[in-house]
Amino acid sequence: MSDLIAPHGGLTEPVCCTVAADAADDFLASAADLPKVPVSAADLSTVYRIGDGTLSPLTGPMNSEVFNRVLDESVGASLKSAIECSDDDIVAAVIIAISKADCP
Repeated sequence: MSDLIAPHGGLTEPVCCTVAADAADDFLASAADLPKVPVSAADLSTVYRIGDGTLSPLTGPMNSEVFNRVLDESVGASLKSAIECSDDDIVAAVIIAISKADCP
């Protein structure tokens, strides 16, 4: 893959959060008791992009503490340098909206 553009964040390969077929049953069993929330088709696409590594180096959502810190401290500019982005890279927030009524 040396002819491909390197992933963001100084990674050597994209983060992959997919589950192997032979581990799917165990994964689904362990996830059965997790809270479930409705998401739009657009947000579901974002979840897929996190899972398949397209949004590397993301591995999942921020918790509310980290999210509020990013907003309060304007971490975006320092985050850009912290993940070794070039001036051509774009740092953007990835947000999946869940209504208060749907929060577990």
